[in-house]
Amino acid sequence: MTPVPDKTETVYVIDPDSAIREGLSALLGTLDIPVSCYADAQHFFDSEAPQGWQDGCILVEAKLRGLSCLAFLKRLRAGGNTLPVLVLASTSNRFIAGQMLQAGATDVIDKPFVNGHLLERLHPLMKRSSGPDAATPLRFTAKNGTDVTIRVIRPEDADIEQAFIRNLSARSRFLRFFYTIKQLSPYMLDRFTRPSYPHNWALIATIVEAGQDKEIGVARYASTESQGVAEFAIVVADEWQGLGIARQLLHELITVADHAGIECLQGIVMRENVKMLKLAKELGFAAEPDPHDATVERVIRNLADADN
Repeated sequence: MTPVPDKTETVYVIDPDSAIREGLSALLGTLDIPVSCYADAQHFFDSEAPQGWQDGCILVEAKLRGLSCLAFLKRLRAGGNTLPVLVLASTSNRFIAGQMLQAGATDVIDKPFVNGHLLERLHPLMKRSSGPDAATPLRFTAKNGTDVTIRVIRPEDADIEQAFIRNLSARSRFLRFFYTIKQLSPYMLDRFTRPSYPHNWALIATIVEAGQDKEIGVARYASTESQGVAEFAIVVADEWQGLGIARQLLHELITVADHAGIECLQGIVMRENVKMLKLAKELGFAAEPDPHDATVERVIRNLADADN
């Protein structure tokens, strides 16, 4: 029997794949969320979890050995257990998802999208755990009075991410990528829209236009080969520059990186990008010349030395 931590909320993971169990444990562990794992539903019912624990959340694989996921949900709810249940499905199937929701599932998440969706989805379900805060959408008002949302990018944002890059001016694209680019390749688009916390993360700034999300900025970090060091990059749509979007994006990215255990955040900025160099300095980054390229500067912030 897996021991159940006390006096805090716990995420209960039920999945026959040990690699999935270990991966989710590692992911949630970075957020200081206690995790209890079970290979099947029967082991969960044989534990103390359904009898004495009403705080937390259950993550359950849609395809279980022995007791099926649908039977698990029905038995769980029939026994009076009210823990939120997120079903992890390997493939999208509306009919199956509908059955799960009708049986008492809180939500059904496609496994390929689990990193971004899971962290966002856990926040409203976990009453006291602070870990998922880094993935919680932030809403603020830009200097022009527009309501802006900052949230993690998701695979289904591929279209608005591509449109965002295409609509950047040639100069903004060059300052971001350091070479001529008109749009993202399929490989880059897939990689850019599938963040994998804590190793890499991407936040987008969006507005609502004609009832749809429109991306107006993006900031991301990615771990390097150096332990505890990550590279960051940021770009804002030309017509939205100077309105506080970049500052808010970078501030939130610093918070996420610090929470993920990144000790040093660094970026390469073109020397002609005066506004970005100024913003980095205002947010605590030190700038130094790049010994290999006189046209750029490296901005560095040691997150381990000070509070954010």
